[in-house]
Amino acid sequence: MRVSFATLLPVVVSLTAWVAAAHRDGGAPLEARDWMDGLNTRDLEMAGNILEQREVLAEFSTRDLVDELSNRLALERRAFFASFELLLILFALL
Repeated sequence: MRVSFATLLPVVVSLTAWVAAAHRDGGAPLEARDWMDGLNTRDLEMAGNILEQREVLAEFSTRDLVDELSNRLALERRAFFASFELLLILFALL
């Protein structure tokens, strides 16, 4: 039984690529562990930030917060409609 070089070449190339890929990702489990350790550390930092934010927000009343959010929403609406009106004027000039 004879095997030609043309039929053997794709098998050899694919096996070589598979081995090279497996060798290149050899450190993937360690990188995943480092990433998970980073997440755990970041979670602790975020918990401290959340407590600080909660303490700051506790100083404001609900009415103050709602008034501030309403004012910001009104400003954003005015800015949006002003830009929309400007676009209408520009299209009218064209």
